[in-house]
This record gives sequence, C-alpha cells and structure tokens, in this order.
Amino acid sequence: MRNILLLVFFFAGLTTAAFVQGQTFYSTIDSGNWNDTENWEDGVTPVDMPNNDVDITINENDSIFKDGDFDANNDIEIHVYGILIIDGDLTVKNRFVVNVHEGGYFNVTGDVQIDAGQGNDNPGELVIDGMAVFNGALCGTGNVSGDGYLVVDGEVCDGIDFSDDITLPIELLSFSASPSGFAVEIQWSTASETNNMGFEIQRLNNNQWEVIGFVDGNYNHNGELNYAFKDFQPLEGVNYYRLKQMDYDGAYEFFGPVAAQLPGKSPEEEIKLMRAHGSVYVLVPGTDAGKMEVYDIRGNRVLSQFGNGQIHVPLPRGFYIVTFTTGKETFSARVAL
Repeated sequence: MRNILLLVFFFAGLTTAAFVQGQTFYSTIDSGNWNDTENWEDGVTPVDMPNNDVDITINENDSIFKDGDFDANNDIEIHVYGILIIDGDLTVKNRFVVNVHEGGYFNVTGDVQIDAGQGNDNPGELVIDGMAVFNGALCGTGNVSGDGYLVVDGEVCDGIDFSDDITLPIELLSFSASPSGFAVEIQWSTASETNNMGFEIQRLNNNQWEVIGFVDGNYNHNGELNYAFKDFQPLEGVNYYRLKQMDYDGAYEFFGPVAAQLPGKSPEEEIKLMRAHGSVYVLVPGTDAGKMEVYDIRGNRVLSQFGNGQIHVPLPRGFYIVTFTTGKETFSARVAL
C-alpha cells in the first residue's frame, strides 16, 4: 500500500512539462522573456527541453521574447496563438513545425533556415495562418503553408516550397510626385512583392481618376525596388496621382494619392523651335550649357545630347517632349517637328 501511495503522489506531482505518452508540453501563462519561469505554467521553461516530442504553446494574449538563435529538431512543435519574437536566427529541421495560428504573430529578426537535417528526408515546416515577419533570409528545402501573411525582408531561396494561400503582400516604402520642368516625375519603391503584375498610374481629372500609364512589376521579389514614371502632359495647377497595384490573379490595391504643382514659366524661360535651311533647332533658355533629352509620345527617349543656345534636332516629323536640364533647373515643352 505504501508503494502504491508513493506512486500516486509521484504522478500527481508532474507538471504540464511532463511526458504524456512520450510527449512533453510547455504552455505560457504570462508575457515576458522565454527564460523566465513565471511566464510558463508550473514554472517550467523550455530552456532545457528534450530534443524529441516537444509541444510548446504561446497562448493568446501572451507575448514571449526569446533572446538568441533557436535551433531545435526532432518532432518539436511550436503553436503561436499570441506573439513570439526570436531575436536571432531560426533553424527548422527534422519534423520541427512552427504553427502560427489565426490571430498569432511570429517575428524572427535574423535568418530562417528550413532543412531536413542530416540523413532525414522529412524537413521542417512553417504553417502560417496568422502573421509572420522574417527580417533576414528564408532558405532551405522545406515547406511554407497556410492562408496567412508572410513578410520576408531578405532573400527567399529557390528551395522553399510555398503552398496553399500564403501571401507575401506588396510593401510600399515610398511614393512621391514632384515637378520636373514641364513634366511631373512620379517615384515609388517597394520592400517586397508577390504575384505583382504591375502598377497602373492614375491622375485625378475633374474628380475622376484616369489612367495615364502602366509600369510592369517584378512578380515575386524580396528586397527594395525603385520605380519611376514621367507625366509629360500634366494638368494646370496641382496634379494628384495614385497607384493601382495589380496582381496576376486580378486582385488590386490602391496607394496614394500624392500631389505635385507645376511652377509657371515666363515666355523667355520656355523652350522654342526654330527652322532654318531645312533643319530644325531647339532654342533653350538662358546661356548655360545643359543636357537636352527628347522623348516620343509614348515616353521613350529618342535623343540625348549636351549643348546650349540652339541645338540641332535630327529627328523625323512627329510630336515630342523636349527637356533641357542645367545645373540650376529643368525646362520642358511639347513640340511638333
């Protein structure tokens, strides 16, 4: 009888970090550091966890911060219902699964590596139904699945297999419009792109948005990309622009608007044309030398040369946009040769 009682008390004294059918469980009860015992049920942390059959749960409303790299394997599962931040690199291998549930947030400040491990054909896996942000690269040979959102600031290697409806959204870093002589230059940059067909440039005219151009996107890309578009026929006064980012599957998103106002030019500051002896010359303002560029009506540059005063334009008849840039300012005009 005495031995039986001791056996009962022994099992009753087990915490939630004990083995249950060979598996060890850890569960959060508060927010704070990964290593602090008061943040885990029964005061048992996963710091010295075994390398097999471990289940770790970050509960809803709990935020856990882990300082340093995380390298674990062999049937370890992490369920993120709240917030988990790993300040370092993460290595996922040998059936090591990270599951970010709906409403959960998972951030790794370093690189993420998903591998099968030596002698093991079963790689690790990331299941993202919430939100995950990786500030480094995502590499390896494993799987990323789920219907949540994933942002990767670094490189995404070819070995990663994306499945289901995981989304890497367009992340816009900047969007601006500024006068460039007679034209308006529109510039924007992205931090990451997924399934991006391109950008429709729209301008507000009489309270209606009209399409004035299109710039191809880069499909799937992680890392900064810079874009530019010139509006050679802006409206008088203030011009308003917005971007319509379009995916290959028909989804779209608007960015903006931004505004630019063109300064007025006096007649002596305008670009003019002069015909003499069967040739056409561009008369540019002032006496300073500068760079003249000529664009066709589709925005393609067809001529670029330096000069001042009058510059010969050896082009066929047609409609063109001429810009002349000195070290001080830029002039533009629409001309018919």
